[in-house]
Amino acid sequence: MTVHVFGSVSSPTTCIFALNRTADDHRDQYPEAADSVRRNFYVDNYLDSFDSEDGAVKRAHQMKQPLQLGGFNLTKWTSSSRKVISALREFNLASPTLDLDLEKLPIERTLGVMWYGKTDMLTFKIRKQPSHGVLTRKELP
Repeated sequence: MTVHVFGSVSSPTTCIFALNRTADDHRDQYPEAADSVRRNFYVDNYLDSFDSEDGAVKRAHQMKQPLQLGGFNLTKWTSSSRKVISALREFNLASPTLDLDLEKLPIERTLGVMWYGKTDMLTFKIRKQPSHGVLTRKELP
């Protein structure tokens, strides 16, 4: 199979399977990338944290080649570091790109969590329901 229907109920599972299979197929050549794919992908979101900017850029380079061999082209990268974002420009990033001199670092939303690049903080958005007694099943989140 080379194409899968976008939005199908099975799409997340198929995506994870394809990513993991790609990692396993290229584990001998790219062991660190294979481990990162298995540990840090959730559907099509790669979420990772590094102790240094150089470590983040190095991992991005390690991930690029084995994933391309499986037909995956990672094009949306963000970081709390302008140096990392600048270093990843060579990856043919998807639009819109960030003007590193003028714009604020982005607010990204993934997996129900909001990440503020400037402060490197994760937050949740909670809607408080009006209190009118006991919640019904329909009103539960």
